[in-house]
Amino acid sequence: MAKKRANVFEQYVDKLVLGLAGVVSVGLLWMFIVAGPYRVEYAGQKLGPGRLDSTIQTKAQRLQARLDEPPVPAPPYEPQLPRVLAKIQDPLGPVVADLIIPLPGIGEKAVIEQRQYRLPEMPALAAVDVQAIRTVAYVPIEPLDQSTPYDKAPVDLGDVDYVTVQASLDVASLYRGFRQSFNSPMLRHPDPELAQPVFATVDLERRRLQDDGSWGAWTLVPPPRNNHLARFLTVPTDPENSLEIELKMRQFRQFESTRQILQPTPYDFASPHEAWLVPTLYEKYTTLLRREREMKLREERERELDQLRRDRDTRTSTRPTTTRPTGRTTRGVDDRQAMRDTARGRTGPGGLTGRREDLAMREQYGYEGPGGVGRPGVPGARQEEKPDDVLADMAKLMLQPNENLAERKDPLVIWAHDDSIDEPGTYQYRMRLGVFNPIVGKNWVAPSQSELDKQVVLHTPYTDPTEPVEISARTYFFPTNVVADAMDAVQVDVARYHLGRWRTNEFTVHCGEPIGREVEVQPERPTAAGGFDGRERLMTPEYPGLD
Repeated sequence: MAKKRANVFEQYVDKLVLGLAGVVSVGLLWMFIVAGPYRVEYAGQKLGPGRLDSTIQTKAQRLQARLDEPPVPAPPYEPQLPRVLAKIQDPLGPVVADLIIPLPGIGEKAVIEQRQYRLPEMPALAAVDVQAIRTVAYVPIEPLDQSTPYDKAPVDLGDVDYVTVQASLDVASLYRGFRQSFNSPMLRHPDPELAQPVFATVDLERRRLQDDGSWGAWTLVPPPRNNHLARFLTVPTDPENSLEIELKMRQFRQFESTRQILQPTPYDFASPHEAWLVPTLYEKYTTLLRREREMKLREERERELDQLRRDRDTRTSTRPTTTRPTGRTTRGVDDRQAMRDTARGRTGPGGLTGRREDLAMREQYGYEGPGGVGRPGVPGARQEEKPDDVLADMAKLMLQPNENLAERKDPLVIWAHDDSIDEPGTYQYRMRLGVFNPIVGKNWVAPSQSELDKQVVLHTPYTDPTEPVEISARTYFFPTNVVADAMDAVQVDVARYHLGRWRTNEFTVHCGEPIGREVEVQPERPTAAGGFDGRERLMTPEYPGLD
């Protein structure tokens, strides 16, 4: 059996070898003869040597034919400047403006959060006072804005009738009322943002006494010319424009806006002896300042008299003394000085003059007795108040940048200025404070206050009219004489208030002619009496928080 198997292998092995040799031969024939091993890739095709040469020759002939053709003229140049200018003028030209983007659908009725608040009651202003000052101030030449504040604006000297009206606001009560109305735990929707009052305006109104003795109508006083935020601090009037109102409220919350509304910046006065303070402190300040000047003058006179007295005593002491036969000697300088002091009532260093008014002052204020010893039962001497103390009191009234008005214990002093009086007369003033209505136009007001739903600003009641303020004329005419050698002519003295002084000029006026003419006035240098020439800008006394 094994022999048979060996014979079968021997019978077919030669056939297998011949078959493998044939397959290898066919493969070599295909690779080296039929498939063309010398072909190369040209222009995306595999070409043999012969076809490659013909293809290159054909392409070269075609290029030569194009080179032999006449040149084709280029198209004329078209200027591109109009297209550039058109794009500059209308950069959004290609933008489709009427593109409509489909919005998601809404229900038949919009869902609105239902809230209800009761607006707080505005506290009334108290302690109203008024003060009118006629002075020379630095008046802006051009209207001011945020980019050009008063301290950086070009100014010129000008006479100003400056009226200031002040009042006191219980600001803690105002904040407490807003918290109770909008952020109380008893409310269904407490909102701390609504509970922060935003001051909107301080309205100052005036009226003039008519010739028949009655008062005219109240008119709103415009903002002073030195208020650079006047146009910025305009209150919206449309209650439906909630976006504008919210934007304005954010702007009015800034400290600079709040300070300019409640405590506007005063003018810079040109006189070195004039300072602006609120009416309640102005009279006190001027009185103390006048008393201080008088005291300095009195001290100077006393020093001069003491010097003259010492010179006289020195001359007297150098004279030779003589002895009378009776043995009596003349009194020396010390004896005369002692007699002089006794006559004046002095009893030693620090003694009083002994006059009746000085005794009364000692009993009232506790001045020290002879030799600096206090009287039993009388309180210690009170320190005399000075003008700087009044300025310190003024500084305490100013708003501070980081002050929490809700915790302010004392009433907040607010004021407003009027520099627009151009007609002499008698005037009265009244003022009120306005705070933004935080829920205006939202229909969140309680039904009992529905009339306030469209009111943008919540106002305090008007104050009572102030005491009458007298504003005198700045020009007066005094006919003094009739000119003898002229027909229908009269001499008139014209007195005019100009740059803090009254100036008088005499003019000869004929019938039908205007009285007076322009007269050049030379500026004056600053003097101790309060004059000035306008060359240096003297700033208002600086208080913390007042720029």
